[in-house]
Amino acid sequence: GFDIVDYGDMIYESDILAWFYGYFLVNFDNLILVLDTEATNSAFSNVFGPILNSAGILSYLEVNDYPYEWLRDEACPTMPGSQCFVVSRAPKNAKSGYSKTISWIDQDEYRLTQAEFYNRRGDLEKILKLTDYQQYLGQYWRPGLMSMENQQTGKSTDLIWSNYKFRSGLSDGDFDSQRLSKASR
Repeated sequence: GFDIVDYGDMIYESDILAWFYGYFLVNFDNLILVLDTEATNSAFSNVFGPILNSAGILSYLEVNDYPYEWLRDEACPTMPGSQCFVVSRAPKNAKSGYSKTISWIDQDEYRLTQAEFYNRRGDLEKILKLTDYQQYLGQYWRPGLMSMENQQTGKSTDLIWSNYKFRSGLSDGDFDSQRLSKASR
């Protein structure tokens, strides 16, 4: 397993704390600090590549960095019987490795179920599917499986998630700059 801290445009430690508590709770045994947030850089050498940062899946997502457009409502591709909003977003950052992302978000719980990533030429490059969602503490939905397939090469990678931990006794002091800096070494 691994955990990632992506500072992105976060300025204050309180922003970092809010991000951790709101999305991931850190397991300090395996912590990767992603300090370079260029959307085309990769924290992993697999088919997920820069998706982990540019999609905001494992990194802090700045909502204002993208204009969004609702495209349609349709059946969710990975959740039979559920309806999804289909939304397009295009990054404002010209350095992004992707020209747009089309996302399927279920209408009941607002979970990302699928995303298509288009390269700078406008060609479909990768498809991400998120499945096996489970709810934790009655409020946090997390996928059990994230599957990414590169449409250009046919290569694919699965990330299997388990043992999500919430309210594990970490304090604000566990997230101060010095501790985070030491954890990255």
